[in-house]
Amino acid sequence: MAESFVKKFDAAQSLVDGSSSTRARPSHYVYIELDDEVTSQLRVLQEALSDEAIKYDLEEIDILHAHITLGVFDLRPCMREYSEEQLDCLKSELLLEVMENRPSFQAKFLGLGHFGGKFLYVEIERSQDLLDLRSKVVDTFEKHGIPCTDKRPYAPHITLFKGSMRTKADEETKLSLREYVSSIELPDMKNVWVDAIHIREIRGR
Repeated sequence: MAESFVKKFDAAQSLVDGSSSTRARPSHYVYIELDDEVTSQLRVLQEALSDEAIKYDLEEIDILHAHITLGVFDLRPCMREYSEEQLDCLKSELLLEVMENRPSFQAKFLGLGHFGGKFLYVEIERSQDLLDLRSKVVDTFEKHGIPCTDKRPYAPHITLFKGSMRTKADEETKLSLREYVSSIELPDMKNVWVDAIHIREIRGR
């Protein structure tokens, strides 16, 4: 299934190269699921930070859907070429290939972080196990013609709050949020066991 897709992808790609409307953009993400206890701990942390986050015009993320993203990918050519059943088979094959003979490990929380005054998140340790898994995910999908659309250095995290993307935070706000984040010591958090990965379509695009 995966090998046959490469041929179909290459053929379809030759028809759309150069078209701005068909440039790779994320349609799916591969992720690590959190268990209920970790989710509950994140919810408690989110509630404890809520009053301060409001001061920075940051809104809560629905923590029930929290996860650790491993990569985002463009599966639109697959969605056009394959039936829903075939697409599900392809996804399963790719995930199985990534996890084949891979031992389980634990992902650890490091502390709070922020980005551009717009995101407040919990940072995940960039352990060698996690980095190797991320690399294997990207290599496996791209080997089968499915591009990873995020080329930035991998920064594992779980977002707790985010602000409006319509406005840009000023330098004073960024500095204030940075100082606040650095003053908070993260409570003991349960590690995340990584023994399976999942894929989900990005909705609302």
